[in-house]
Amino acid sequence: MHMVVIQTAKAFSITCAFVLLLLSTDRAIARPGQRVEYGWREQIVHVGELPPDVKAELKETMGHDLKIGFIYGHCYFFDENFDLWTWNGRRALFEGEKYWALTDKEFIRLVGRDKFASFHKPLYYRFPIGLTTLIAIGCMIYACVLFFPSINTRVKKILSDARYQQALQVYCANLPTESEPDQEDKARAWEAGLAFLGSQSVPVREAELNFGILINEADRAQSYSFRNAALAHEEAGNLEQSLVYFQKAAELREKWDKKDHRFLVGCIKRVQRQLARQRKA
Repeated sequence: MHMVVIQTAKAFSITCAFVLLLLSTDRAIARPGQRVEYGWREQIVHVGELPPDVKAELKETMGHDLKIGFIYGHCYFFDENFDLWTWNGRRALFEGEKYWALTDKEFIRLVGRDKFASFHKPLYYRFPIGLTTLIAIGCMIYACVLFFPSINTRVKKILSDARYQQALQVYCANLPTESEPDQEDKARAWEAGLAFLGSQSVPVREAELNFGILINEADRAQSYSFRNAALAHEEAGNLEQSLVYFQKAAELREKWDKKDHRFLVGCIKRVQRQLARQRKA
């Protein structure tokens, strides 16, 4: 069991390295002297001892201090202990790298049926560390997708409810059409949308969460439209127009995403500095 714990801990470290390699392959390969290990070979692990009298007799006749081992083929990646697959496992007598494979009947004659039954196949032969780790990672990814769906998936799920579609219509109907809506206009439209959901027996917390996701995504999409226009004007040298569009984009993100809002504020300051230099010139 101690060996399994060590192997598992090592596998976790190797898995981290595997993920890091996937994220930065070029840097990893470019380092001098770094080499990714992979291949396949046979491996012997110690699983038990012979009875003292049998061990002494074999040492006298064969000249080897023999132990009972389990030999198997395995393919690995990154490390010899990070097995992706194992095969052809069998018991053998061994010393160092030398081994003598015996049949089950021959082992039973040597050590007795009861002792032979106690020699189990290693756990990491039945469940290769590498394969088990990769399956665990796959299960974790699946669980993340299942329990933490993407924002697009959540929006589609919310919009599959006709009540939220109607709430969006109420929201849009309460926004001014002759001028650009400000924060007060949007706050009134927000309250009207929530009031409609309340009239449809949607719990308050659920309505605020789901309706907030819809409005946030609508504002985010519009914000990216504004910032793209701002960048185009900035590149063309139309700094005043660029400033107007960045300000509109920042206003849309202030309520929903503070980090994105800070980024846009930085863009505004950058354009303001350029505009100041342009006016001085």
